Amino acid sequence: MENQIKELILRELKVDITENCRKREIIEARALYFYLVKKLYKKRSLQSIASDFEMNHATVVHSLKNFSVYETYNPKILDCKNLILKLLGGEVEQELSQEDIFKKKLHDLEKQLNQPRYEYKIIENLNNLLEATKGTEQHELITLRLEAFYSMNKNIRL
Repeated sequence: MENQIKELILRELKVDITENCRKREIIEARALYFYLVKKLYKKRSLQSIASDFEMNHATVVHSLKNFSVYETYNPKILDCKNLILKLLGGEVEQELSQEDIFKKKLHDLEKQLNQPRYEYKIIENLNNLLEATKGTEQHELITLRLEAFYSMNKNIRL
């Protein structure tokens, strides 16, 4: 059945996914193959899927992780996926409209903007302390010490 998937992808996208190169069209089509095989044969391991192309399982992981991006920006991939799923009896996924895709991207961007720009809790604590002591001598002392700490450590190369 995997050969049937390869043939359908070749027929629909006119891309030979067995070719060993890094062209975008081939990478996206190969990701489609990985996605379909993983969806239709849930018990197949990533390494066994990768061995169809003499690749490492990490390539399959990477392709599966990026597949949603490929199908979002390449409508041919989405159409081919749905066609192959129909032909092979898989469950066809509901297509997202352009408006839904835009809303999802907007939501993801808003989520990114609401996250702090730093990852250390200490920075948040220092900001809170500076806000709480604003206009006091303690605020000036904290600011002076932080500036000294920064100037001492800014040129350290690890």
